[in-house]
Amino acid sequence: ADVWDCTAAEIGAAMNISHRKASGQMRIAETLRDHLPALAALFSAGRVCARVVAVITWRTRLITDEQVWALIDTEVAQRAQTWGPLSQDNLTKAVDALIARFDPAAVIAAQSAKHGRDFTIGHVDDEDGVAAVWGALLAADSEVLKKRVAAIVATVCDQDPRSAAE
Repeated sequence: ADVWDCTAAEIGAAMNISHRKASGQMRIAETLRDHLPALAALFSAGRVCARVVAVITWRTRLITDEQVWALIDTEVAQRAQTWGPLSQDNLTKAVDALIARFDPAAVIAAQSAKHGRDFTIGHVDDEDGVAAVWGALLAADSEVLKKRVAAIVATVCDQDPRSAAE
């Protein structure tokens, strides 16, 4: 056992949680203290929930550059307060997209999901005149696609009777 394990054992006993959960809480605290002070201030003030903080601190764990940490902390502090209602998947995508802007090599991607990605337009079972679109993209790529589609939709004439969704 080392100092980390001993501390996790003490925290686990005090909080009545497992050693693994205590270690996770320590990792979150360490990341907030050392790399994400603006996020830590929001969390301390109750303006960001623990779930959002846990995802952010876990997804940023591969960042090594202090300048990148400072940029991420600033951006996260501006956005994290709006991320609470997001689903787990959308929260992960939002954090990964942010990381990809500053340090693409630090984005965590499961190899199986990365290799299984695919994007398809149209299928033999599509109804006449429409084509289904489906697939799995990297989180950063999905953010780019979402913005490009939104930009295309925004170019539709004001006199067009269709809704943006149509």
